[in-house]
Amino acid sequence: MHCKQAIGLGLAGVLCLSLGSPEPASSRNIQHFGDAYGSFAKVVGVIKSGKSFPVYLGPCGTISPPVNLANTGATVSVSPYRGTGAIDTTASATEASGTRTTRTSATVHSVSLLSGLITASEVMAVSATSHDASGFHTSAAQSRLARLVVAGVPILLVPAPNTRIDLAGFGHVILNEQISNFGSASAELVVNMIHVVVTLSNPLVPVGTDIVVAHAESGLVAADIAGFL
Repeated sequence: MHCKQAIGLGLAGVLCLSLGSPEPASSRNIQHFGDAYGSFAKVVGVIKSGKSFPVYLGPCGTISPPVNLANTGATVSVSPYRGTGAIDTTASATEASGTRTTRTSATVHSVSLLSGLITASEVMAVSATSHDASGFHTSAAQSRLARLVVAGVPILLVPAPNTRIDLAGFGHVILNEQISNFGSASAELVVNMIHVVVTLSNPLVPVGTDIVVAHAESGLVAADIAGFL
């Protein structure tokens, strides 16, 4: 066994691979990986506020379900970037009736970003990746945004994936951001429910500020197929 940086999205970090002779993927050689965290803020690569209350399936994944992980914490406040209430994160690897599933979630309460420019009572990201006899599947079902207000405008429904809203004087926010990656022997899904990108000069935060609230990533990979990465 050895560890190798994942290509594709690359957000899960590191996967462990056993390089043997190629063979079709089955539930016995499917490996789980994923992570979740409440919020994160950086400015052009410099971390201003680290990943809050993270959970990880890894760093080299797992091929022995069931695995159930959870983390929880209270208020996170890094003004003016972000402020939140309680945060709960989970990650699980399961197998049932020949189906392998990786599921991660992050729930963040009482969100306030950029000194109240964006607020929400609850934000939840859910990412699930499964493998069965028909192949790989991903889903963001159960992700939600409750009482979301962006620049004074209430958002009453969960927006379509990758909905972009311009923020006058700041840049933009992507709501319900979903980034998926499928290969012949792998699949993964990243869900960021709120992703703020600052591209304009303003009195609050530097240009290049990047803020994520409610991040969940799940993935599966055929752990013994040679050369899939």
